Formats: sequence, structure tokens, C-alpha cells
Amino acid sequence: MITEQVSTPPQGEPAGAARLEGQPAQSRRAQPYSLRQVADDYGRLAWSDNTEKEERRLRELGELAPADATTVLDVGCGDGQLLGRLGDRPLRIGCDISPGALALCPFPAVRAALPDLPFPDGSFELVTCVEVLEHLPDWLQVASCAELMRVSARYVLVAVPNQESLPAGAAKCGACGAAYHKWGHLQSYNGPRLRRLFPGWTCRWCRPLGPRDTRTAPAWMTRLRHAFAIWQQGGSASCPHCGSCEQVAMPSTLAARAVRKLTSVYHHQFVRAQSPWIAALFVRPPSDVSGGQSP
Repeated sequence: MITEQVSTPPQGEPAGAARLEGQPAQSRRAQPYSLRQVADDYGRLAWSDNTEKEERRLRELGELAPADATTVLDVGCGDGQLLGRLGDRPLRIGCDISPGALALCPFPAVRAALPDLPFPDGSFELVTCVEVLEHLPDWLQVASCAELMRVSARYVLVAVPNQESLPAGAAKCGACGAAYHKWGHLQSYNGPRLRRLFPGWTCRWCRPLGPRDTRTAPAWMTRLRHAFAIWQQGGSASCPHCGSCEQVAMPSTLAARAVRKLTSVYHHQFVRAQSPWIAALFVRPPSDVSGGQSP
């Protein structure tokens, strides 16, 4: 889930610069995604076709959402599946940039983008933002978190991938050779970093989501696989450098097959499993009566 990147980045900071450590400079200099490119990437998603893990994540988020919040805005709502799991609340509204996703959303929804949401300060008691923040570069993440606080009167609930290795998720463009995350992720989070996203607000809880069945590849393993031209396949993101969807194919050489086998065995035998996502609930401080602006 991603929202349109409409603001101008600070001078000298490339929008969408992927953190693919160890890659050539050209691979790290990703270009800004255009609205059309993001919408096209969205079109490749299998909406409403969730895995068992994704269903569990949605169910857990629905159970964890504050029951006393009667008005909800889901930023990056997609086809509205999270809104559908938030119970019978008087007002549930979504916003997203994808017309295709919004056409599938059974709840009232508008096409809108962070960090400029078309709602007055403190419009909703609960604002949710799930699988959005990891797509944003640093400069846009700060403005977007401030916007989430602005439109929320009481709570902000966010969820992101848990301790993700961005280089391990890199695909390589078959057209221009640039490396980019196959899902378009630009940020990686752990609990301490997630708790710091909303300054001045209280983090009521921060916890993992989903089954403990995901393993984060160590840096040396990723560098070894990339040295043998072993890159991720699939995903929904197109190359942010040239816009191509063509990816470098998996090599079939004997050396590459041996590296894939060895790293796969090590990965599953010696790397500790963890939950794939992490979520946190933030509460506006009682003394903040500014109508949505953080201190």
C-alpha cells in the first residue's frame, strides 16, 4: 500500500533513493516514481487474494484497533480489507491513489495522497496506515507522519514489515541494470525506530504481527548472492530508474545453483525466525489540544 509522492524533496536528496547497500552508485540512485508508474504497479497486485499470513495480519490489526474509536480513516486503504475488519463503527473512510483499488473498496473512499490529505485537523478518532511508510523516502516520511497526526483526534495505528533487509529484497532491472526493491520498499523498521515516528505522542504498544516464520538474510549472504548475480524475482514494483518491469533472470550456472542451495540451507537452519510485520498504536497526549499538530 503506497500513497502518491507529491511533495518536492529537499535540495540534493533524490526522491525514492533505495537503500541497497553494497550496490554500485547507479543502482542506489533511483528516480522518483510518477503517479502513473505507482498506479501501474498497483494494477499488478492480486487484490483480495491474500495469503494465510496476510489474513492473520488483517485479523490481528482488527482486534488490536481501539474499540472506542468510532470514526476511522485508513490511509493507503487499497481495496478496503482492513476497514472491513474494524467492526461496526459509525464512520469508516479510506483513501488511496489507485483508482483500480478504490473501485473495489466497499466503503466510502477518496483518491488522496500523503502528505496532503483532504481532511480538516482532528477529523477522525483513529487513523490507520498499514504497509505505506516503508515505501517513503526519509523526507516524505517525516511530513507524512505529521499529516497522520494532524488528521487524527486520538489514535494513529501503523504497521510495517518487521526488521526487513532491503538489500535482500532487491531485484535487478533487465533493461537498465539498476537494483531496486521488488516491492518498492525504501525503509526498514524495528521496534525502537517505529516508536520514534510520532514525536510527542505516546506509544501505547508496539508488537509483532503474524506467525514467526520469516527470516532476515544476513548481509554477507545477500552480498554473496548478488556477487553470483542472484537477485529477487517478482514483486509489484517497476524499476524506479527507467520504469521497466523486466527483471534479470535467475542464473542457471553450476556456481550460482550451488550458492543458492548453500545459502538456502543456512538461511533455514541457522537464521532465527520472526514475525513478518510489526505494528504500533500511538495516542495523542491529553494536553495537546492543537487540533492535530504535533508539539
